[in-house]
Amino acid sequence: MHEKGLFMIRHSAVVGVLLSVSWLAPAAAQNRPSDSPKLDTTRGDKMLADYFAAETAKLRDACLADIKTLDDWKAKRGEYRRQLLEMLGLDPLPEKTDLKPVITGKLDHDDFVVEKLHFQSRPGLYVTGNLYLPKKIDKPLPTILYVCGHSVVKVDGVAMGAKAGYQHHGAWYARNGYACLTIDTLQLGEIEGIHHGTHRYGMWWWLNRGYTPAGVEAWNCVRALDYLETRPEIDKTRFGVTGRSGGGAYSWWIAAIDDRIKAAVPTAGITDLQNHVVDGTVEGHCDCMFMVNTYRWDYPQVAALIAPRPLLISNTDTDRIFPLDGVVRTSHASPLLKSKLNVGMISVPSPSVPSAASSARITVCGPPSTSPNDLYELWTSNVSPSATPSSRNPPTRFSNVNMIPPKICHCEGEARSNSLIIWQEIASSLPFVITQGRSSQ
Repeated sequence: MHEKGLFMIRHSAVVGVLLSVSWLAPAAAQNRPSDSPKLDTTRGDKMLADYFAAETAKLRDACLADIKTLDDWKAKRGEYRRQLLEMLGLDPLPEKTDLKPVITGKLDHDDFVVEKLHFQSRPGLYVTGNLYLPKKIDKPLPTILYVCGHSVVKVDGVAMGAKAGYQHHGAWYARNGYACLTIDTLQLGEIEGIHHGTHRYGMWWWLNRGYTPAGVEAWNCVRALDYLETRPEIDKTRFGVTGRSGGGAYSWWIAAIDDRIKAAVPTAGITDLQNHVVDGTVEGHCDCMFMVNTYRWDYPQVAALIAPRPLLISNTDTDRIFPLDGVVRTSHASPLLKSKLNVGMISVPSPSVPSAASSARITVCGPPSTSPNDLYELWTSNVSPSATPSSRNPPTRFSNVNMIPPKICHCEGEARSNSLIIWQEIASSLPFVITQGRSSQ
């Protein structure tokens, strides 16, 4: 059996189908003499691909199919959240133990201050992070929880943590009047753990135990909010979350399970089972992207749990592991809920280097009043680590921004006007930015 077919079998937990299939092919291979002729597995591969496609279609069609009215949603939302917590390994929720926060140092920049800190989300489970604060604070600040993707930053073999790869984002928020707590991931933090149990190391017992590192990342986000609530500089009523890639996934998890998040902007962090299983994008992901799918969900059900809070979905147009077609399908949720979600979507080109923006066109689902000038500021402040807040005079090289009027936006029905609501939220209280696109590597 070729590698792709075997990998899809091993990741059958993603669609909640028979886990026992995962060891049939390797066992057969072990019993075959090494000098035996290579078997033609084309027919068997097609049968398995057809099976997974059929199972995925069942899950797609069943996703939120029992929600017929708004009252149905209100009655079942609590149970759906409980199911998600269980699939993340967080039901019942762990005890909220003493965080034991420690500020290990401060960095004084001309425009902002950075506090280096750690806390314990569970006894002995250290979460390292950086808190970015403006130099001048007159009142409690709206605050961004920035969750990192998979960024490797090491100096002389010493891990600086994924947060070092995203420091320009925290700096942007602080320069513009926001507090931003950037926390490391379990896999690539200063204290390095493991995300890749089933992806790389054959730790299939994780599934038997109901364990996924997605749950650890979600719990670390919960405790990060708990820590922020202890800080006098922070407005506890205005928390937002954003992050890209793995950080996009953790943005979905925390927004779905914790109502303290008032607006969410996940970037390249979700797609549907059609992409993961049938199209094979699961091969590009590690375990932190997936819950243990006991209840056989498709991902629009995760998106629906954020309603009615503002949600701005950001994605690049050529991302191989978060394909745009699946992101759009996920954003639509159900016929009922997609008219209740305050949803906007941004599709951004995928430059491999910042200078590629010179020929890029940004497609934005937003109000026509959003100017190319504003978009240029959002783009440059995040794509380029060295960028500073731009002037109000847009460079001519970025004058080809393409605004989609709401009538041809991805949103439909009432969601068209709701997409304007999130832009108003962004402009007035939690102005998130377009986060950095994944390179097309």
